[in-house]
Amino acid sequence: MKLWNHQLMVSRVLSQNQLLEACKTISQKYGKFIYKRNVRRNWLLHLLNLVDHCLLRASEVPKIMVLLGTSPKTSRIFKRRFQINARKMNL
Repeated sequence: MKLWNHQLMVSRVLSQNQLLEACKTISQKYGKFIYKRNVRRNWLLHLLNLVDHCLLRASEVPKIMVLLGTSPKTSRIFKRRFQINARKMNL
């Protein structure tokens, strides 16, 4: 994602330890943009790729996705959905 590359260059992410905060920042800062462009699944896929490469813990993905909520209603829906999925996967 161009948005991801831009944010990493702007915020100067230098190590793996800073990736979690970078992901949270993108979700908070560009949540409306991600919803508006309907690229939520792409963002989720990107996060899961980070998990596959051991750069992010799987238990953090639902927390990052919850931050995408543009309104309290959508935030509650995502929070509920990802909490249920996380429980099923024992995260």
